[in-house]
Amino acid sequence: MKKISIFLVLLFMGIAFICFNQQSVLAAAKNLVGRKPPEINISCSFNNKTSLSLSSLKGNVVLVEFWATWCPPCRKAISHLKDLHSKYASKGLVIVAITTEDKALVKKFAKDNRMNFVVALDNNGKTNSAYGVRSIPTAYLLGVDGKVVWQGHTMNLSAETVEKELKKVKSTSTDLPVW
Repeated sequence: MKKISIFLVLLFMGIAFICFNQQSVLAAAKNLVGRKPPEINISCSFNNKTSLSLSSLKGNVVLVEFWATWCPPCRKAISHLKDLHSKYASKGLVIVAITTEDKALVKKFAKDNRMNFVVALDNNGKTNSAYGVRSIPTAYLLGVDGKVVWQGHTMNLSAETVEKELKKVKSTSTDLPVW
Protein backbone atom coordinates (compact mmCIF):
# COMPACT_ATOMS: atom_id res chain seq x y z
CA MET A 1 0.00 0.00 0.00
CA LYS A 2 2.88 2.36 0.83
CA LYS A 3 4.46 1.75 -2.62
CA ILE A 4 1.18 2.67 -4.30
CA SER A 5 0.94 5.88 -2.26
CA ILE A 6 4.49 6.88 -3.18
CA PHE A 7 3.75 6.09 -6.82
CA LEU A 8 0.59 8.22 -6.77
CA VAL A 9 2.44 11.13 -5.14
CA LEU A 10 5.18 10.95 -7.78
CA LEU A 11 2.61 10.65 -10.53
CA PHE A 12 0.72 13.68 -9.23
CA MET A 13 3.95 15.68 -8.98
CA GLY A 14 4.84 14.71 -12.56
CA ILE A 15 1.44 15.79 -13.85
CA ALA A 16 1.66 19.06 -11.92
CA PHE A 17 5.13 19.70 -13.37
CA ILE A 18 3.90 19.07 -16.92
CA CYS A 19 0.88 21.35 -16.42
CA PHE A 20 3.04 24.09 -14.95
CA ASN A 21 5.49 23.91 -17.86
CA GLN A 22 2.65 23.86 -20.41
CA GLN A 23 1.16 27.00 -18.88
CA SER A 24 4.60 28.62 -18.93
CA VAL A 25 4.91 27.88 -22.64
CA LEU A 26 1.44 29.25 -23.32
CA ALA A 27 2.14 32.34 -21.25
CA ALA A 28 5.41 32.96 -23.11
CA ALA A 29 3.62 32.50 -26.44
CA LYS A 30 0.86 35.01 -25.62
CA ASN A 31 3.23 37.87 -24.96
CA LEU A 32 4.20 38.29 -28.65
CA VAL A 33 0.68 38.93 -29.96
CA GLY A 34 0.31 42.61 -30.74
CA ARG A 35 4.09 43.13 -30.71
CA LYS A 36 6.82 43.10 -33.31
CA PRO A 37 8.63 39.78 -33.07
CA PRO A 38 12.40 39.38 -33.00
CA GLU A 39 14.14 39.44 -36.38
CA ILE A 40 14.82 36.01 -37.81
CA ASN A 41 18.47 34.92 -37.87
CA ILE A 42 19.00 32.22 -40.46
CA SER A 43 22.16 30.80 -41.99
CA CYS A 44 20.51 29.65 -45.24
CA SER A 45 17.13 29.07 -46.77
CA PHE A 46 15.65 26.99 -49.55
CA ASN A 47 12.92 27.97 -52.03
CA ASN A 48 13.59 31.71 -52.04
CA LYS A 49 15.58 33.85 -54.44
CA THR A 50 16.32 36.79 -52.17
CA SER A 51 17.82 37.39 -48.77
CA LEU A 52 15.36 36.86 -46.01
CA SER A 53 14.48 39.11 -43.11
CA LEU A 54 11.18 40.06 -41.54
CA SER A 55 11.79 43.69 -42.41
CA SER A 56 12.17 42.74 -46.10
CA LEU A 57 8.79 40.98 -45.94
CA LYS A 58 6.90 43.92 -44.40
CA GLY A 59 3.69 44.55 -46.32
CA ASN A 60 3.04 40.81 -46.65
CA VAL A 61 1.37 38.49 -44.21
CA VAL A 62 4.13 36.23 -42.86
CA LEU A 63 3.77 32.88 -41.15
CA VAL A 64 6.90 31.92 -39.21
CA GLU A 65 6.88 28.29 -38.12
CA PHE A 66 9.40 26.45 -35.95
CA TRP A 67 9.59 22.74 -36.77
CA ALA A 68 11.83 19.67 -37.21
CA THR A 69 11.98 16.73 -39.61
CA TRP A 70 11.80 14.19 -36.75
CA CYS A 71 8.68 15.72 -35.18
CA PRO A 72 5.43 13.84 -36.07
CA PRO A 73 3.11 16.86 -35.47
CA CYS A 74 5.46 18.99 -37.60
CA ARG A 75 5.32 16.44 -40.40
CA LYS A 76 1.54 16.45 -40.19
CA ALA A 77 1.50 20.25 -40.42
CA ILE A 78 3.41 20.26 -43.73
CA SER A 79 0.29 19.52 -45.78
CA HIS A 80 -1.55 22.35 -43.97
CA LEU A 81 1.31 24.74 -44.77
CA LYS A 82 1.45 23.59 -48.40
CA ASP A 83 -2.30 24.17 -48.72
CA LEU A 84 -2.03 27.64 -47.18
CA HIS A 85 0.88 28.50 -49.47
CA SER A 86 -0.87 27.22 -52.60
CA LYS A 87 -4.07 29.09 -51.78
CA TYR A 88 -2.66 32.38 -50.45
CA ALA A 89 0.91 33.01 -51.70
CA SER A 90 -0.38 34.96 -54.69
CA LYS A 91 -2.40 37.12 -52.29
CA GLY A 92 0.58 38.05 -50.10
CA LEU A 93 1.20 35.18 -47.68
CA VAL A 94 4.84 34.21 -47.12
CA ILE A 95 5.56 31.09 -45.09
CA VAL A 96 8.96 30.66 -43.45
CA ALA A 97 9.54 27.28 -41.77
CA ILE A 98 12.61 27.38 -39.51
CA THR A 99 14.52 24.39 -38.15
CA THR A 100 17.83 23.91 -36.33
CA GLU A 101 18.74 20.72 -38.17
CA ASP A 102 21.52 19.74 -40.59
CA LYS A 103 21.48 21.52 -43.96
CA ALA A 104 21.77 18.40 -46.14
CA LEU A 105 19.06 16.58 -44.18
CA VAL A 106 16.66 19.54 -44.36
CA LYS A 107 17.28 20.19 -48.04
CA LYS A 108 16.53 16.57 -48.95
CA PHE A 109 13.51 16.45 -46.62
CA ALA A 110 12.08 19.67 -48.08
CA LYS A 111 12.51 18.40 -51.62
CA ASP A 112 11.13 14.91 -50.86
CA ASN A 113 8.08 16.45 -49.16
CA ARG A 114 7.58 19.10 -51.85
CA MET A 115 7.66 21.92 -49.35
CA ASN A 116 6.72 24.79 -51.67
CA PHE A 117 7.37 27.56 -49.14
CA VAL A 118 10.55 28.96 -47.61
CA VAL A 119 12.44 26.44 -45.48
CA ALA A 120 15.22 27.99 -43.41
CA LEU A 121 17.98 26.93 -41.05
CA ASP A 122 18.21 28.70 -37.72
CA ASN A 123 21.63 30.20 -37.18
CA ASN A 124 22.86 28.27 -34.11
CA GLY A 125 19.38 28.32 -32.56
CA LYS A 126 19.41 32.12 -32.21
CA THR A 127 15.93 32.60 -33.65
CA ASN A 128 14.46 29.79 -31.56
CA SER A 129 15.96 31.43 -28.46
CA ALA A 130 14.81 34.90 -29.41
CA TYR A 131 11.23 33.66 -29.82
CA GLY A 132 11.40 31.53 -26.68
CA VAL A 133 10.29 28.42 -28.56
CA ARG A 134 9.90 25.48 -26.18
CA SER A 135 7.77 23.13 -28.23
CA ILE A 136 7.28 22.45 -31.91
CA PRO A 137 5.51 23.08 -34.11
CA THR A 138 4.99 26.64 -33.00
CA ALA A 139 3.84 29.31 -35.44
CA TYR A 140 3.50 33.09 -35.49
CA LEU A 141 1.32 34.94 -38.00
CA LEU A 142 2.53 38.47 -38.69
CA GLY A 143 0.23 41.08 -40.17
CA VAL A 144 1.20 43.58 -42.85
CA ASP A 145 2.47 45.96 -40.16
CA GLY A 146 4.96 43.32 -38.99
CA LYS A 147 3.25 42.64 -35.66
CA VAL A 148 2.19 39.21 -34.44
CA VAL A 149 -1.57 38.79 -34.87
CA TRP A 150 -1.79 35.08 -34.00
CA GLN A 151 0.42 32.40 -32.53
CA GLY A 152 0.10 28.80 -31.48
CA HIS A 153 0.23 25.27 -32.83
CA THR A 154 0.46 25.39 -36.62
CA MET A 155 -2.56 23.13 -37.11
CA ASN A 156 -4.73 25.56 -35.15
CA LEU A 157 -4.19 28.37 -37.66
CA SER A 158 -7.42 28.71 -39.62
CA ALA A 159 -7.86 29.89 -43.18
CA GLU A 160 -10.22 32.55 -41.84
CA THR A 161 -7.46 34.08 -39.70
CA VAL A 162 -5.11 34.17 -42.69
CA GLU A 163 -7.78 35.63 -44.96
CA LYS A 164 -8.61 38.35 -42.44
CA GLU A 165 -4.99 39.52 -42.49
CA LEU A 166 -4.64 39.16 -46.26
CA LYS A 167 -7.44 41.68 -46.75
CA LYS A 168 -4.95 44.27 -45.46
CA VAL A 169 -2.30 43.48 -48.12
CA LYS A 170 -1.93 46.20 -50.76
CA SER A 171 0.44 44.46 -53.15
CA THR A 172 2.09 41.09 -53.35
CA SER A 173 5.72 40.21 -53.89
CA THR A 174 5.94 36.46 -53.68
CA ASP A 175 8.32 35.15 -56.32
CA LEU A 176 9.10 31.95 -54.47
CA PRO A 177 9.69 28.92 -56.69
CA VAL A 178 7.91 25.60 -56.23
CA TRP A 179 9.89 22.35 -56.18
